[in-house]
Amino acid sequence: MFDELGDVGLVDTVNLICHELYGEAGLVPYPTKGKDKGIDSKHVAAEAGKPHIQCKWREVATYDDRPLRKAMLKTFEEELDKARKEGRSGKFIFVTNVRRTPTDITTSETTMTAYAEFDIEYWDFAKLRHLMNVYEDIQEKMLPAYTTRELRKRKDELDKREAEQARKAKEQLRSSPDFQTAALKLKRLHIDWKLLADQYLGFLYLVEPVYVDDQDHVREVMRDLFAIDGAAEQQVIAQLQADGRIDITGNVITVMNAKAAAEATEQIVQHLGADLEKIITLIQGA
Repeated sequence: MFDELGDVGLVDTVNLICHELYGEAGLVPYPTKGKDKGIDSKHVAAEAGKPHIQCKWREVATYDDRPLRKAMLKTFEEELDKARKEGRSGKFIFVTNVRRTPTDITTSETTMTAYAEFDIEYWDFAKLRHLMNVYEDIQEKMLPAYTTRELRKRKDELDKREAEQARKAKEQLRSSPDFQTAALKLKRLHIDWKLLADQYLGFLYLVEPVYVDDQDHVREVMRDLFAIDGAAEQQVIAQLQADGRIDITGNVITVMNAKAAAEATEQIVQHLGADLEKIITLIQGA
């Protein structure tokens, strides 16, 4: 939503919001220069009650936002520490277009308690989105509006980019030591078609939904993990379907016999141990 604003656009948007919240007097846009464009607004010393505002914009339309979230929480604490060393006090508003998870919110609130001399607000994606709804004129001025066709085109482009990023991530997975170790263990474990089918069912149960057209490349990764080719995989899938242990409806493969799948999963868990969690995490891109 805020990706196209860029650093300067986010600063301008926040200054417009703060003008509505606190008034213009005492709120001065900070020069947008310096290594990281620095503090984006500052209060005039003679004006009481004006906030100290720090904006941090990041492009968030990426495959995995965990590094961004982690970096923002670290930056938040660093900025508070810097403000403390400078002898500041009063209201401190940290603004970023990066979202927070419930865990992130808890972490940031814990940080706030360590800086009790400040009246701290943390404006994340959810807060900015709320403010855009409150101040529709600012949203109309600062954020671009798109037609349905343009939105659909942008969504298609994003889906393609995410699919390509997922494909590259799975390529890296297949060459990782953790993956190779797990593949070797499984290769030693399945010595006949029945065992192979059992373990394949167990993995289906762990990573479903699994797609017939392999749109997310999960089955491709599973073939590498089990050291089988496409023909062998098709034979296993056909056997599982004939046994009534899986169902194929449209483009989705679904486990039907949960008890059998759970038993196969238990065997895999016991055999792979900690390697299993690593592989499942990497396959699902979590």
